[in-house]
Amino acid sequence: GFGGSLRVLCSAGAPIKKEVADFYYAAGFNIMITYGASETNIPTIGNTPEDITTDTCGVPYPAISLKISDEGEMLIKSPYMMVGYFRDEEATKEAFDKDGWFKTGDLGSIDEKGHVHVTGIDLGLERVIPVAEQLGVMRPNAKVITVAGTNGKGSTTTTLAAILNAQGLNVGLYQSPHIYRFNERVKLQGQEVSDQTLIDAFVQVDQARRVCNLTLSFFEATTLAAFVIFKQQQCDVWVLEVGLGGRLDVVNVIEPDVAVITNIGLDHTDWLGDTIEKIAFEKAGIIRPNIPVIFGGQQDMPQAIQNKADESQATLYAINRDYFYKDSEDGQTWDFASSGTTLKLPLGALALENISTAVAAILVSGLKVSQQAIAQGIV
Repeated sequence: GFGGSLRVLCSAGAPIKKEVADFYYAAGFNIMITYGASETNIPTIGNTPEDITTDTCGVPYPAISLKISDEGEMLIKSPYMMVGYFRDEEATKEAFDKDGWFKTGDLGSIDEKGHVHVTGIDLGLERVIPVAEQLGVMRPNAKVITVAGTNGKGSTTTTLAAILNAQGLNVGLYQSPHIYRFNERVKLQGQEVSDQTLIDAFVQVDQARRVCNLTLSFFEATTLAAFVIFKQQQCDVWVLEVGLGGRLDVVNVIEPDVAVITNIGLDHTDWLGDTIEKIAFEKAGIIRPNIPVIFGGQQDMPQAIQNKADESQATLYAINRDYFYKDSEDGQTWDFASSGTTLKLPLGALALENISTAVAAILVSGLKVSQQAIAQGIV
């Protein structure tokens, strides 16, 4: 599509909810809306929430068309109508030529006037760190548990937060992606944050990135907004789920006190590499010196993880080597065991592999958490 320009995608015949666009518009985002359209199915969303009508949207094109201009720029026409919702009306108009072709290269010029980041996935921390520093979120006064891995990150972070909430700690949980509501990504004490809380945080992020004269991708801005909220709410613990990889993911601007790698599989090979070891190297990037590291994969330890732990003098704990789990015969409980610790815990709804990894992380975190809180968080 169009890289990192924030857009709402709607299939033909389905309405675009105006409040969704209003939410991001109020947060300062420039938005490109694309949708399959007919003359009777065009949303009333424009440069301001009330402006665009069927007259200003134009007529759907009959087929997908691509061409290269004389200047070497890719131009697009397609049934997916491109409707400007940018903060700068002139920039919106300039994105189309006189014949209605969308000029993809103009996203760059729009970027100078707004803050659309042209690349949707842009691994690297060079742009993010200055903005995070400006926001004052780089060194939180809290315990930070960062979770990377191919599968199980959501279950592991959910369990971690639930246990810590049950202990009575003020926990900020950041996860992605969301399933039903954007607010699912950012939770405080187990509850989704409000729209207004998110908007206020996005405004702060936008102000900071403008001071730094930098652009941010959608995921980068969202992650930094979560950090702003956790800082303002004085969370005791930040539980952070890595979005993609680890080493160059925006979540990794924060130094974790505990690093968790759930497992390693072949995922996002275009970005992370085409072998288990290459991917493990990227995910091992969340490891910091002298911290505990939990590896929850039911597989041989990737050498890249072992190497990173050794280089960092980090203490590495692996499932089926340093901690174990098994079902109990009663069908209602399960047993967790590690060096010096044996727990009988109730079964939960999530996979025991991920629950046990979360419990292992809790036990090495230095946080005082009771067995009762662990049991309560699991169920």
